[in-house]
Amino acid sequence: MREISLDDPHADSARCAREKIEILRDWSHSDTYPNHVAGSLVTQTSLFVPLMLGERVLGVMSVQSLLPNAFGEHERLVFRTLCAFGAIAFDNALTYRQLQQAQQRLVAQEKLAALGGLVAGVAHELNTPIGNCLIVTSALQDKAYQLEQKIQQGNLQRIDLQQFLQDTEQAGEMLLRGLGSAAGLVASFKQVAVDRASALKRRFDLLQTCSETVATVMNQIRLAGHQIELQIASQIWMDSYPGPLGQVIAHLIHNAIVHGFGERSGGHILLQAHLVGEDHVKLIFSDDGAGIAPHVLPHVFEPFFSTLNAPAGQMGGGCGLGLSISLNIVTSLLGGTISVQSTLGSGTVLTLMLPRVSSN
Repeated sequence: MREISLDDPHADSARCAREKIEILRDWSHSDTYPNHVAGSLVTQTSLFVPLMLGERVLGVMSVQSLLPNAFGEHERLVFRTLCAFGAIAFDNALTYRQLQQAQQRLVAQEKLAALGGLVAGVAHELNTPIGNCLIVTSALQDKAYQLEQKIQQGNLQRIDLQQFLQDTEQAGEMLLRGLGSAAGLVASFKQVAVDRASALKRRFDLLQTCSETVATVMNQIRLAGHQIELQIASQIWMDSYPGPLGQVIAHLIHNAIVHGFGERSGGHILLQAHLVGEDHVKLIFSDDGAGIAPHVLPHVFEPFFSTLNAPAGQMGGGCGLGLSISLNIVTSLLGGTISVQSTLGSGTVLTLMLPRVSSN
């Protein structure tokens, strides 16, 4: 493809764009054609029309013919109309690309925020078992020091040694439990992080995936003074995308805390799941929050829909992408559906119907 500079004094396409004018050329009486591309047929008639949107020039469209005087007023009118539609389509494509780029930037920012929340959740959840292990270790050191003092003073008794052995055994059991709990949390968080980063399809147990996801946001739930309950049978196996599914659940939990409960504490979230036939799973997410106003409900899945500092029941806060992203994941990647029901003052219920085996 040959590039033509806008300041090219010989190129009709460049002049058309610069001067924003229609150019018709008839080369039937000429031996040369300045814009001829080597290896192509030599055309006799050329028409250049700028693609205009208002005063903006988006490009130039050209049509050529092997016949002399090929384009009369009728043909030129048809081509102008085509160029007008082309300019609109081209501008729409540019706008759509810009929108996609903006959405990608916001999604990337949201992923970073989610990663920050995940790290905070890891740190807080690990703090309890590791803190307990430190307390046990410190107490064991004190007992060892006391035993050493008795040995040095020569007043060590058999009962002292037996007590130390008993304390050591109990401390060892507590350390094993604490470190085992920490190791389990690390494994869960690692699996969640890997699933969300890679978005790979694999076979997984629904209860385990939901439990691991809840563990990553448990700190946020507890700090806000709320409770979450899982009613999911074990051995509901799915061959799908656990990472994106966990992302959807995390979004729903976040929405319940921020929009459903607001400033109040004592909220209750219930996550249920059961098989529907052999091939589908129904996952029901409900909260006893403020609910959603009827005029707001039809818009909750729209991108960027968020009314900052809105009153109860009218959403608020965030960039308005959480439920939109969730809808996209559920319908496009997981191959399911998501619907919402809510009564102002009585909480919200979101229902996901998912195939056990994703076709994507």
